[in-house]
Amino acid sequence: MGGAHATTSPPFTAESLAHDAYEHLSWITVFTPSVVETYGRETLLSAPAYETRERADGAVLIVAYGDPHDPDRDQHVAVTQYVGLESYYGG
Repeated sequence: MGGAHATTSPPFTAESLAHDAYEHLSWITVFTPSVVETYGRETLLSAPAYETRERADGAVLIVAYGDPHDPDRDQHVAVTQYVGLESYYGG
């Protein structure tokens, strides 16, 4: 499999979004303010990701690993486990 973005499984479904949640973490994920409430602002901002950033509107951006063409599977799994989501790589 390629990077976390190269999958047929979407990071969210209509049902998960109805509950302000995601199914999987992509290489880059934007958590809207309502989804931030689900996972917790501090949890998202302190995730062991390549980059986390809070937006002015309260959304949180997580970049799981640095290069989307050379995925760091271990880091992706660590971030997803920390946040409480499933990784495309298992774990």
